Amino acid sequence: MVFLVVVDPAFIRPDSDDPLALPLRGNLIRRLVLGSLYVAAALGLWRHRDKLLDVFEQQLPMVLLVTYAFASLTWSTSPRLTLVRAGHFAGLLLLAWWATTDRADARRVVVFLRGLLPITLLLSVLWVVAYPQVAIHAEGGAWAGVFRHKSELGSTAVFALAFWLPVLGESMGSARRRALAGAVVLLAAFLLWRSDSVTEILGAALVFLVWIGVRAPGPTAIKLSLAPIPPLLTLFWFWNWQPLDVDPFLQENLGRNMTLTGRTPLWEAILENVYLHPILGEGYDAFWVAGNQRAEYLIQSVGWDAYTAHNGYLEVLNTLGIAGLGLLLWVAARATRQAWSVIAREPATGEAIFLSLLWLLFSSLTKSVFCAGTSLGWVMFLVLCALAAATRHDPAPAGA
Repeated sequence: MVFLVVVDPAFIRPDSDDPLALPLRGNLIRRLVLGSLYVAAALGLWRHRDKLLDVFEQQLPMVLLVTYAFASLTWSTSPRLTLVRAGHFAGLLLLAWWATTDRADARRVVVFLRGLLPITLLLSVLWVVAYPQVAIHAEGGAWAGVFRHKSELGSTAVFALAFWLPVLGESMGSARRRALAGAVVLLAAFLLWRSDSVTEILGAALVFLVWIGVRAPGPTAIKLSLAPIPPLLTLFWFWNWQPLDVDPFLQENLGRNMTLTGRTPLWEAILENVYLHPILGEGYDAFWVAGNQRAEYLIQSVGWDAYTAHNGYLEVLNTLGIAGLGLLLWVAARATRQAWSVIAREPATGEAIFLSLLWLLFSSLTKSVFCAGTSLGWVMFLVLCALAAATRHDPAPAGA
């Protein structure tokens, strides 16, 4: 977990002047470490094979999605890359299942992540102090910490909020534990500000507001029915009393424009490509690669180095088609429902998983999170889905 969440994205995953060529190059250290981890996970699961049937049942949509990823080899525009990336998908899934074989293991993973995330944030602060020339972006001064990009630091801070806000709200927790939670929340908020990443700041606000809503007293049905009121009031105010036009408002308050810094033209171009293969897609993770003329033309047409769709849902639609996107949404819906079922009996655990999933689903509106190799967001999504399935609380049978 440390390698996948911190070491790989921070120190091993290479940069390149031609990101489209990176998927075909690979990295020997990553291959050795990840290959060893995948083999260890497979052996570990084999020793607990009596529990695999339950895992497959609870994560049936995920099993179908990884099977579909391998099946896309038959029509992929880059079969070699699809095989490698689908292999990573399967390997990461094995690791997530191995780490959450039963409920006790899953709880230990939650505790581990709750410790790993603030440690990573502290390391980022130390990295900024020790190596500001590499830990701070030269253009704009945003902090990236131990990561390559400011958004990864911001995303880690949001995960820290999602895991520690529930601890802050524990009524039975010790004063020392709540004080520690408060310190982590403040550290995460500080690094969110220094990372200057708009999506992450908005995501943190969403996580905080949803956590407040979950903690608020009252029946769930009533709270859900009232949830749309704040955004509707905000829209009503914006369209009736906001003095600036939309573009100046976004530029002044979020540092964005109507194109969301070039994303909307990119999304239009991606959709045009989707129309060429709407049902099955290009093949799992096979679009953004050197030699794919459509990807190279798309980058030239939008006028900036995109290299991803900057939208997780469009990314999956482009590479796996409507069928793949449908499977992914099924995975997300089941995991979210399972995480929600945990909240009633284990609030701190359930809320951490639920809020983290919510963050990933939100951030995927402007970032390519899903089916993205061994990226931080995709690794966390697979782990969170496994945690939700392992800690779920199934409803009692009728008449029990």
